[in-house]
Amino acid sequence: MRYYHTPTLFDGLGNVAFDMYIGVNNEGIITSLCSTTPVATNAITYLKGAIMPAMVNAHCHLELSYLQGKISKHNGINDFITELENLKTNHTKTIQHHAQIAQKTMCNNGIIAVGDISNTDATFAIKEQQQLYYHTFVELYGFSPSRAKTAYTLGLDLFNQLPKGKASLTPHAPYSVSKQLLQLINAHCKLNNAPLTIHTQESKAENEFFEFATGKTFNRIHNFGIDLTAHMATHQSAMQYIAPQLPATLRTQYVHNTFTTAHDVALAQTLNPNTYWCLCPNTNIYIENSLPNIPMLLHHNALITLGTDSLASNDQLCIVAEMKTLQRYYPQLTTALLVQWATHNGAKFLGIDMSHGNIAIGRKAQLVELQNFNHETQCLVEATPRVI
Repeated sequence: MRYYHTPTLFDGLGNVAFDMYIGVNNEGIITSLCSTTPVATNAITYLKGAIMPAMVNAHCHLELSYLQGKISKHNGINDFITELENLKTNHTKTIQHHAQIAQKTMCNNGIIAVGDISNTDATFAIKEQQQLYYHTFVELYGFSPSRAKTAYTLGLDLFNQLPKGKASLTPHAPYSVSKQLLQLINAHCKLNNAPLTIHTQESKAENEFFEFATGKTFNRIHNFGIDLTAHMATHQSAMQYIAPQLPATLRTQYVHNTFTTAHDVALAQTLNPNTYWCLCPNTNIYIENSLPNIPMLLHHNALITLGTDSLASNDQLCIVAEMKTLQRYYPQLTTALLVQWATHNGAKFLGIDMSHGNIAIGRKAQLVELQNFNHETQCLVEATPRVI
């Protein structure tokens, strides 16, 4: 039996407690949470930092780790994707080497579970090591209706290589999947009761693609050689276009939401109460140099998760770094709330909240110390994660 004392404890459910002792038995299970000093004082480790649960990276692209530092910053999503496509490699050993390093970094940064996007099977062997819990979202593209069955079949082949209950087929973005492909994805997710995630409203141009059938996203897709003659202006935002086409009962996560409006949020949440909003602030700054409207999301009681996205669009895979960025730009965000986004909410989206995402008696002690945490201001400014 051992004990940890912390000046500040965040339980992952939005609560904060002070001057707490956490009792952990030899099997690594939490047996006590109290503010009184245990009898076995020789078994107490006194920590200077705050304690929080291990984190959930709700949106990542592990297979793009080899692109770290290779794509220009602040040029917008359309230039970013163009550069990305030009730099992509099919060299499996290169992908695996960098993905292995990235996985180790996430482990060291206190991440315990990942919602990971895969377009290939290059990282599947790494995931089999089970150093982290992975739910793999096999991402499908196909704007042309004629390609729907082909894209679906290719995705299904990848899906079938993954552990049951730990994978989903998922659409890339509203502008990159046809209605026919989306119907196939939806049916598969319903059949498997699998969560679904989709990139949404990462740029103004994405909304322009649907509202006016013009703009940089329209031009980029056209330049890729995709026939857009049948694509007509809908006079709807990307969210207004896509949300009614997604399942109304499955856990659905919209990622980025940099240019999402209050009307968009209200619509999505009305259509599906199991809607989650994933924020990847450091990637938003890297690509568009902009952030989502967090106060608006809070006003709508949004279920928010946090992700790092990929090393192609981020300097590090660290959820604490994402929390610090959000608190820097929105000082009204409490650390307790940010911890909930980083832990319990992500676990709930992935369907693992009964075993991950909060600190409670009877649970495995998946603990992270926030070193250099300012207990007086309760701010994350200098905080860094350390796995206990």
